[in-house]
Amino acid sequence: MFCCTKYPYLFAIPFVASLWGGCESETPILTPEPEVAATAQQLRAGAGQAGEVFLALDVLATHGKHQAVLGCGESSLELELAYSREGEEGPFVDLPSAALQRSCGAAAGDFALVVDNSGSEDGFLPELTISARNVMDRVLADGRRASLVRVSTDARVLSELTDDRRGLGAALDGMFVNDGWTALYDGIRMANETLGRAAQAQAGTRYPDAASFCTASAKLGVVAITDGRENNSSHQKYASNDRYPGDGLDTELSDLKKLEVAGITTPIYTIGLGDQVAHDTLADLSEHTGGRHMRIDDRNDIFNAFDVIGDYAQARHQVCTELPAGVCGPLHVRVRHSVASHGRRGGAPGTSASGDRTYYMNVPCAEPPATARPGGVATMLLAMTAADIPWPTAMRLASQTAEWVSTVSAPRILVVSDDNHHNEHRGDVDFVALALAEAGFEVTVLGEPEHGLEAAQVDGYDVVWLSNPGYPVDDAATVDVLLAFARSGGGVVFQGDDMSWSHGHAFSMTPATGLVHMSNGTSYCGRRTDNGSGAYTVVMAEGEHPIVAGMEGLTFAYRDDIDTVRLSDAPPEVLAWATVSGVAGCADKPVIAVHRL
Repeated sequence: MFCCTKYPYLFAIPFVASLWGGCESETPILTPEPEVAATAQQLRAGAGQAGEVFLALDVLATHGKHQAVLGCGESSLELELAYSREGEEGPFVDLPSAALQRSCGAAAGDFALVVDNSGSEDGFLPELTISARNVMDRVLADGRRASLVRVSTDARVLSELTDDRRGLGAALDGMFVNDGWTALYDGIRMANETLGRAAQAQAGTRYPDAASFCTASAKLGVVAITDGRENNSSHQKYASNDRYPGDGLDTELSDLKKLEVAGITTPIYTIGLGDQVAHDTLADLSEHTGGRHMRIDDRNDIFNAFDVIGDYAQARHQVCTELPAGVCGPLHVRVRHSVASHGRRGGAPGTSASGDRTYYMNVPCAEPPATARPGGVATMLLAMTAADIPWPTAMRLASQTAEWVSTVSAPRILVVSDDNHHNEHRGDVDFVALALAEAGFEVTVLGEPEHGLEAAQVDGYDVVWLSNPGYPVDDAATVDVLLAFARSGGGVVFQGDDMSWSHGHAFSMTPATGLVHMSNGTSYCGRRTDNGSGAYTVVMAEGEHPIVAGMEGLTFAYRDDIDTVRLSDAPPEVLAWATVSGVAGCADKPVIAVHRL
């Protein structure tokens, strides 16, 4: 019989007692009443079958040292929602409390597990493997899916999101301790990518009412466990090489706070083992995203922590409502909540926690009807300054692309620098703007706002050129604005060698580009190609398309990665292809693709 009462509020797996070696005493241990904590999370918007827009969120209530879940039957919720279309400072419009539909429970969802396997965990691997398997078993038993990411000097996805128990078990069994540094932030980002890739396949669902949207919305989260400090997600300690290739992207703490899936901020649950962990940093990350941070000082508590993690997608308060007609686009939503314990677990009756926070979200608007002549969309998977192109040729490529996407002659061009650029190829935006200006166009350069472009910022322009030379785009609002702009007759260019996907795979770029992302091309045909370590050969198409006029068949070297993509079911026209220099039989892949919406 499990006799320990040291952690009376935790769910223990059956074999924990034997691993602890029994209990020193059966005398009850007096502990302080555990605190109650409450967090609003997974604020999300969805579309109704008749064009309505639904808003939903969850409130996670926990208690105790390891923050075990307080179920809806053990707590009560008070909630106020308001929205602002005028920015974070308001004014805010209250949503009627009578229209808030409340429920309890959780739909099947997904967890991405990140395990720091860098070498600092040498003494913890058996417990981590057993505990991770326990969590995955619970996830799969509840009809959900899990993925696994291993962190060492670099991070690697060992298993994509799946419900395959055998495959996940094999991935866990194959983990090993490898002395090295710790690319923890990369691992958390990659974990989010496994969630995003799966979610994109289910995008576009419409719901009959707010209640069905609320209860059908899948729960998701990233669970990261470490006993060390992040120190190599930007190759601070160890540069990428053939042994530790990385994925070509540096990840910073600020990048993790922006991780989303389908417009929902991803809750990040972090578990830190011992004193070497940056507990304050991880706690800040978890709090910001709606997750939880646990500090573990006893290796045996690993089992308890993972068991509690398994509860986080279960009992919780859910609230849904419908937004007023016409309310969409960039919104700030204010959430005020208070959760009180009923006293059955987690403290005396009335023990409570409250929160007051404003969240930004992009609520997609209905697609405007296309004009008789929609603008063109060109995707250039190139950083212009990484291509060995003579200046006159670069100027011709930029100018002829702008002319083709535009529906007017002598278009006014807005060049937008995506704010997720990480300073890679820093001169690329200026290079593009100068090439267009010297070709005779009126050009304005704009830094992308924090939450993305707004429609008013593209008014008065005929072409918008979005440039992010070396990183994926991170704002769905910008892409939504540009697609609406193209449907209404404006021209759009997406330019940069990671333009076929979004940060963390938060949303799909396929509707914009006509391309389906496969990888970011840091390795292709057995050759590493990122950051000048190898070279692609790019070949311009033959034919009569205006963009390649005067450059037919031109070849040039490209000294960085290029996204590996395939064409969608509504394929664009490809005007340039790339292959790896010096590798016989290496298949060409699209580099410049164009279409009209």
